[in-house]
Amino acid sequence: MIKENMLQTLSDIQSALIPQEKISRCAPDDTLDAAFGKTRSSHDAVFVWGSDKNFLGLASASYALFRKHYPFGTKVRSCLIHSPRVTLSTPLWEIAECMVSTGCYTLPVFHSSGSVIGAISAKNIWQGLAKDPGSFLDSIRNVKATKPVSAPMNCSVKDILELLRQEKTSRIVLVNEAGKLEAIIARRDVQQLMIKPAKRQSAMPSPGGARANAFGTETKSRLDTSAKTYAKRNILVVPEHTPLAEQVRTLLSSGKTSIVVVDGKDRPVGIISMRTLLQSLALAKPEVEIPVIVRNDAKLPSADIDYITSLLATFAKKLYKHSPLQRVEVSIKESKNPAGRPIVFELVLQVLLASGARFVAKTQNYKLKPALQEVILEVKQQEAKKHHS
Repeated sequence: MIKENMLQTLSDIQSALIPQEKISRCAPDDTLDAAFGKTRSSHDAVFVWGSDKNFLGLASASYALFRKHYPFGTKVRSCLIHSPRVTLSTPLWEIAECMVSTGCYTLPVFHSSGSVIGAISAKNIWQGLAKDPGSFLDSIRNVKATKPVSAPMNCSVKDILELLRQEKTSRIVLVNEAGKLEAIIARRDVQQLMIKPAKRQSAMPSPGGARANAFGTETKSRLDTSAKTYAKRNILVVPEHTPLAEQVRTLLSSGKTSIVVVDGKDRPVGIISMRTLLQSLALAKPEVEIPVIVRNDAKLPSADIDYITSLLATFAKKLYKHSPLQRVEVSIKESKNPAGRPIVFELVLQVLLASGARFVAKTQNYKLKPALQEVILEVKQQEAKKHHS
């Protein structure tokens, strides 16, 4: 939970904004190869502007080339990413969520008119937080170094590629026979190696189709190359007993995107990256308490009411992410036959939105739980229809 005196929105660290003239940009007809050359990490995105100076979206060349396997000559207009609508009033935790979900650690900042007024990066957000001791300490409470993925120094580029994919990580630490840290190789290092053929060699599509970005027989030889040839030995390292705040400040003051935590024998035991910090900041999201009102006209036992309340509270929190709401109400009636035996449950679910609009769903069912599932599904469908209208 963010405290009242903490930095909460982008306007609180407005000086951290990146001016437009310093934003990496390209045109929609530029190639992924060209866009990739304007980035420094696999989480960098290039801003795409049209000829009329309208912002069109983001291009993550790394994602398009190595996750979607587009040819490096593909025009960026074919793989644009819709940018989240970040403004100066957007909470910092929400920006962190957007960065993690899109995989883009630099996002545009919009004016209320819809025009782009600058950009904000993950590192700039954290450097802004670091200037306020209270906000900084509050924001790092959930930071936990992740266990590093390691590989031997004599492994090949192919080995590294397989590890990156299997472990879903963006960097591998290389260790010697004693397990001591020797180097680090990031996804970006491998991508630069694989993006296109050497000078004078033309790109050759694979027999399987035009989407492949491999380049003839040269690919195999590059995959067999020793990974240490492309790894970096200038690693940002910190002893494991260093206070967490100092570890994070060391990372923020460096030009690196990660810091490796080592034990007394220089063996890697943890790693803190920008993703680690973003995930921690996203957890600062304040809890939203949404009233759930159950009108128990069916005279159900308290255990059933507790179940219904819990189910609807969980549903309301999920719905709130897309449609802010005020409260959730459900009325439950039970029709009975002349002998007093239950015949059918009648449910009416109402969701009152913050805008004043509401979703209403009604159903009848012989069983209570299926009836609840039916009205919840109906509200979900109404909410989806509202967003697509």
